[in-house]
Amino acid sequence: MIEFNDNVLLIANEGISHHNSNGRTVMMLLTLLKKEHLFQFYIHDDPEEDALNKSFCVTDSEALTSFLPFLARGQKGTGSKKQPISTRNCRRLFLRNFVWNTRSWWKKDFDVFLKNVSPRIILLNAGDAPFMLNLAIKVKKRTNAKLIVFTTENYVLKNKLYNSAKTYSFWHLLFRHSLRKSYKRIIRNSDGFVFNSEFLKDSFLRKYPKIKNAIFLMNSSDLKTINYKKSESFTISYLGNTGVGRIDCLNELASLIDDLGLGIRFIICGEISRQEYKSTIVSHKCVEYLGKVSYGEVAQIMAQSTMILHCENSSRLDNLRTAFSTKIADILTIGVPFFVYASREYPFVQYLEKNKAAHIASNISEARELLTRCYHDYEFLTGHLKEALSLANKNHNVINNSTKMLSFMKECVANK
Repeated sequence: MIEFNDNVLLIANEGISHHNSNGRTVMMLLTLLKKEHLFQFYIHDDPEEDALNKSFCVTDSEALTSFLPFLARGQKGTGSKKQPISTRNCRRLFLRNFVWNTRSWWKKDFDVFLKNVSPRIILLNAGDAPFMLNLAIKVKKRTNAKLIVFTTENYVLKNKLYNSAKTYSFWHLLFRHSLRKSYKRIIRNSDGFVFNSEFLKDSFLRKYPKIKNAIFLMNSSDLKTINYKKSESFTISYLGNTGVGRIDCLNELASLIDDLGLGIRFIICGEISRQEYKSTIVSHKCVEYLGKVSYGEVAQIMAQSTMILHCENSSRLDNLRTAFSTKIADILTIGVPFFVYASREYPFVQYLEKNKAAHIASNISEARELLTRCYHDYEFLTGHLKEALSLANKNHNVINNSTKMLSFMKECVANK
């Protein structure tokens, strides 16, 4: 089995953990890296204690009070590592970026941390924060480490960064310019790029052909495959983010399930932030809303389900085209029939359909026909399981993908 015995510094917004999607994605990639060689700089959501050696946290509030010390009066000890700044407002994001880029928070203790780590590899989990890209470049120059950029996001490729943004507003244009400028800088300073899908990799290379040494490694899962058996009740489970328009899909399906009158249970797990959305979803007879649950509970609910649902809103296609949920790898791996409710224009839907790994419905009419047949025909219900498990082993196996990741890091270190 491959080993990597140099220190790796992960720079990411969230702590590495099973309990958040970004942290879990990176954790899977670094499964085979020994704990004593992994360190992290992060902003919010503490990492799991047994996932790494040491970490260094600077919260948004700490960065702000370092820049404007008078704000710290009477607030000592109130900064939370659990609460990220409220984002998606381009003016706030631009000002946040400005504060972080001053590096007024960068004190002697961070220099000591970097000296003690002496990383051979800096692994940046890149998203929509220009200052994180700039920080990774600064740390690379300070430590003479190799810089690998890992991304699951396509913000920099978009004309409109967020669904709520106005494309030609002053602050949106200003923040988008900052993001694009930072990506150009990091492309010049990087030693390798890792994407979480072939579609995202190809999209980046079309826009930025100067990217060197690029690979893709799809989301991995460490869940155990169950021995799927027919259950007495028919249960569909949705576990994950209810934002980005997914709540509308869940309401559509809940109305359909009620209308079918087959006694199908519809379990929904995930935080619903707005009370009116929550009230609407729980008004459906079929729905059992469990709220936010732990990752351990997620695996248990999946294993007890007849089908597991993933959905994306067709109206968000332009904004979420490259989306590839971490739950997809989990669902393929656990061995429960997979139900997808989303437009076939989404690349992840095309991927699943090409590999015959899921039941797919792109509209409510297709969903009605599919669910009715799955309810009455067990062989049809389980018809994709073999292909799903084969695809999980081929592209989403945690050991295989972590082996490839460590091999890529060794290659980047070896390259002069």
